[in-house]
Amino acid sequence: MKNKLGRRTIYTPEEARLRRNTNSKKYYANYSPEKKLWLTFSRYMCKALNERFATSEELEAIIKKKQKIDRNYYHSPKGQQKNHPSTKEPWARRAVGKMLIRHNKLIEDGKIPKDSKFDVTHKWILKELNKQNLRCIETDMEFTFGTPKCPYKPSLDRIENNKGYEKKNLRIVTVQVNISRRDRTIDQHQEYIVRAAEVFKSNNPEKYEMYASRIIHSKQ
Repeated sequence: MKNKLGRRTIYTPEEARLRRNTNSKKYYANYSPEKKLWLTFSRYMCKALNERFATSEELEAIIKKKQKIDRNYYHSPKGQQKNHPSTKEPWARRAVGKMLIRHNKLIEDGKIPKDSKFDVTHKWILKELNKQNLRCIETDMEFTFGTPKCPYKPSLDRIENNKGYEKKNLRIVTVQVNISRRDRTIDQHQEYIVRAAEVFKSNNPEKYEMYASRIIHSKQ
């Protein structure tokens, strides 16, 4: 494409991509249903044939490309929102797999004994969530599902950090509590919270009263 002065217009890579997509969609809309079906069929056939007759190096490159596309989509806001569990049951099923990976990683790093058993099931997690009325056992905050990177999502927290993910050694708290606790014991973490609250009250008495009144109002 040329402008009025006869010079070729220069587009950024993003503008060029958008123009290509717009033009392809415009032409594709005018195709007959038979041609659309043939294009879809031929596209998937070419893809399958490429993978079928590819060499080991080409196949490895195809797999890496797929993994990169999947990883980029999963870490995008749209992918996170779509793939994030929106209710307690799918969250519990996913949590079991994640905890098993962490449990094995702790054993490999030597942070917990090698004979530590993993006996967590999604049914047990659902039972504990119902016992707690879908609220954090420490802060009484209501759990949030379906929102990625939310501080009020449920999280399985180990009571004793030198033990693995066993039913007796777990409690369900918010992600915020689990992150703030770090390597402290439960008593040390509660002392830390009290000390932080006292400092905040002395430095910001008006804000402290405002937040305290909100908490009291939410409990009523």
